[in-house]
Amino acid sequence: MHLTVGIDITPILNRVPRGIGNYIYELIFHMENVNYLHFFKISRLKYPRRLKRLWGTPIPFFEVSGRSIFLKKFQIFHGTDNYIPPESGFPRVLTVHDVYPLIDSPEGKIARKIRRAMERKPERIILISGFSRKEFLRYFPEYAERSHVVYHGVSDFWRPVDRETLGKDLGKFGIKGPYIFYAGDTDKRKNVENLLKALSRMKNLTLVMAGGFLKEHQIELLKKLGAESSVIQTGYVTREELRSLYSGALLFVFPSKYEGFGLPLLEAMKCGTPVVASDIEIFREIADGAFYPVDPESPESIKEGIENVLNDPDLRERLIAKGNEVSGKFTWSETAKNTLQVYNLALSDGKAE
Repeated sequence: MHLTVGIDITPILNRVPRGIGNYIYELIFHMENVNYLHFFKISRLKYPRRLKRLWGTPIPFFEVSGRSIFLKKFQIFHGTDNYIPPESGFPRVLTVHDVYPLIDSPEGKIARKIRRAMERKPERIILISGFSRKEFLRYFPEYAERSHVVYHGVSDFWRPVDRETLGKDLGKFGIKGPYIFYAGDTDKRKNVENLLKALSRMKNLTLVMAGGFLKEHQIELLKKLGAESSVIQTGYVTREELRSLYSGALLFVFPSKYEGFGLPLLEAMKCGTPVVASDIEIFREIADGAFYPVDPESPESIKEGIENVLNDPDLRERLIAKGNEVSGKFTWSETAKNTLQVYNLALSDGKAE
């Protein structure tokens, strides 16, 4: 048997790949070890040649343009970024990472992309958690029998960093003392405002934030709270820098109101850092008992959670040990194996027709 999979790698072409890009990279890396499986890597960028490398590894890029999609080059298509081609004689699998855009901005660009992809009736859907699948089926109940949970993995890249590397990387951002850490965007669901309010209620504590910069209204809030000097923003960082930021933190705080999965939470755990996170369904699903739960709607609860973990050495050690155990259960090898099972189901659908 020889199986060639057309896979959309467009999100991986960011200079610093983020969530979906990392997912695609890990998936390809672990699935290409299957000796009968070959990926035909497709870019929807107009000028894909300008980006010639995938994390240092040469990779061929091919452009998608309407129906001129190299139809004879593969037997199945995997859409990773809310895009699949029209019905073209081969089965299509779509990974839906997050239905939050349908909830928060139903007329926005991403929500329209999701609906357009679903209108093309993919044979099988991959969701990244049980919670995500439940949310997805609220909008597309007809996929109850053709949607599958395939968890993300946590790479062994995420591990505690040695002191020399730590000092070098933290020095790049002017971090000189103890700090708590947050990684992610700053949009509404990330709940940054309540994190800043919690920070303002604590003394002599630095919050380092990696990812999206604070928006104008959040900066105004920070000024109003008088906590400007307590925050260091790094912007987007490399994987190596992010690993150091996780490893050097007193704790990782993740106060989101809504997530489809929660990979930063697990990455921090792999780096040996205790986690304070929102007591929401998705975090309980993937890491129940491995983080200190707080009410995301309450700055006081977030403050108390941070202080309890900082001030209780035994609690810190329990969280670190449990976090290491839980995060170790999520592997990209398992993600690859379960994704291949979905491919096979999609292929069977085609044969049945």
